[in-house]
Amino acid sequence: MGVILSPRYILTPAHEYRIYSEFGVRVLFGETNHPHSVEDSFFANRTYRDVINAESEIHENFKFGVRRFNLALLRLEKDIEFNDRIQPICLPDVRPEPPERFTILPDVVNASSTVTRVDFGRCSSEWRRYGFHDSPEFSESHACVKLEREHDDCYGIEGSPLLGRFEDHGVERFVQYGFKYFGDCTDGLQIYTNVSFHLEWILERIKV
Repeated sequence: MGVILSPRYILTPAHEYRIYSEFGVRVLFGETNHPHSVEDSFFANRTYRDVINAESEIHENFKFGVRRFNLALLRLEKDIEFNDRIQPICLPDVRPEPPERFTILPDVVNASSTVTRVDFGRCSSEWRRYGFHDSPEFSESHACVKLEREHDDCYGIEGSPLLGRFEDHGVERFVQYGFKYFGDCTDGLQIYTNVSFHLEWILERIKV
């Protein structure tokens, strides 16, 4: 899964893109659950764009097993046409300070979409379990949150956004502070790649 940053760019986890890029990648808009490999007929009457692999970019420090740089920018073959259901997300340069509560995209109906920010110490044991080192560099490059209701299904969609809300001249908007890295049902803890940590890299590579 990925999010729209501009008419031509999608932000997504690097390892997912690297796995499928050799087969050709097509981005479907306005939907969240669909198979990774589908027939052309699946895209009939749906909004999609093909990805230009040669102009897409995986973070130069990404390697499988290296957890700090798991992000990629996909460049589309032509602009996305925005509508009420298909819109770009705001990046955290417009609201640098993250809120205490975020909105997420749960993968099951009726699950809570609200999570709260959790400090690094609270999450450190969970991070070590997944191979993160207990050090400040990982607390900066990733964010830890906790589901509001622990009993909810907590296997969210990888790459789905961690969102903060704000009002812009009376209009509600969303800022993407992270995207899903992993999470299981251990105390409802979830770990997200911190978009703010990689913001300079992202902004330098988005072409007009």
